[in-house]
Amino acid sequence: MTHDHRFAHLRQASKQDRFPYKGIGPRSYYTVTADGVLNQLHAVGELREAIKRAKQGEVALLAVWTGQYNSDLFFIDDLDAIESAGI
Repeated sequence: MTHDHRFAHLRQASKQDRFPYKGIGPRSYYTVTADGVLNQLHAVGELREAIKRAKQGEVALLAVWTGQYNSDLFFIDDLDAIESAGI
């Protein structure tokens, strides 16, 4: 689902300068299934499994990056980048 038209209006992680897949700053990850079911991921193992499922086209992967004054929602469109970040 890396090219899912449902998320075209969201900011794309690949378009950000050094998206913080891990490290400083709180963020939450979510999956969305083809039929619209939203699931929050609570553990690193769940995120790793979600990356695999996203690569297979089963789910879309989203992240909320919480800042000091606001939070932004991102579509994780570069699954290789999040995987290579050592998640």
